[in-house]
Amino acid sequence: MLFRVHKSGEWVAGSVSQIARERRTLNARLIGVKAGDDKYRTAGAQNFVYHAILDWAAGEDSIDTVEFQGCEPFLTKGTFQYKKRFGTTAVIPDNAFGRLRMLIRPKALTPSIRRFLANNPVLTDDSSGGLVAKYFFDQDNALRSDIPHSSPGITGNVAIDLDEL
Repeated sequence: MLFRVHKSGEWVAGSVSQIARERRTLNARLIGVKAGDDKYRTAGAQNFVYHAILDWAAGEDSIDTVEFQGCEPFLTKGTFQYKKRFGTTAVIPDNAFGRLRMLIRPKALTPSIRRFLANNPVLTDDSSGGLVAKYFFDQDNALRSDIPHSSPGITGNVAIDLDEL
C-alpha cells in the first residue's frame, strides 16, 4: 500500500506499507519526506502520513491493527515519545523482533555509565511478559521522573538505585 501526501500538487511525503491480511494488520514500513528535507517534516508532512494511514485503516473492514513498527527501548527516544502521542499501545511484537532483547553490559559502573542510565530509562519485560519502565538513579544522578512512561501496554515502573548494585 502506497500512501502519498501532496502539497500544492507536489508529492512531499509518503509511506510504503504492507498489509498482512491473515493478521488483519497494516504494517507501516517506510515513512519519510521528499529528499529527507527537514522543511517538509517541519511543515507537518510526515506527521500527516501517520494520520492518513490511521484514517484510511479506520475505514477498512479488513484492518484491525496498524503496526507503526518498533523502536529502541529507551523512553527518551523521540520515536517512542512520538508514537505515544497517538495513543498507541506498547507491545512486544509477535515476530522476530519480539524475541530479541538489548543487553547493556558495561565493564564498570563509571560516572558516565551511571549518567547514561539515569538519563535514559528503558522499557523491559517483566516475568509475565508485560512491559515495565525502569528508571536508574544514584547519589549523584537524580531519578528522571520527568521522562514519561505512562502508555497503554506499559504496566508500571521500577526505580533502581545504582549504588545498591
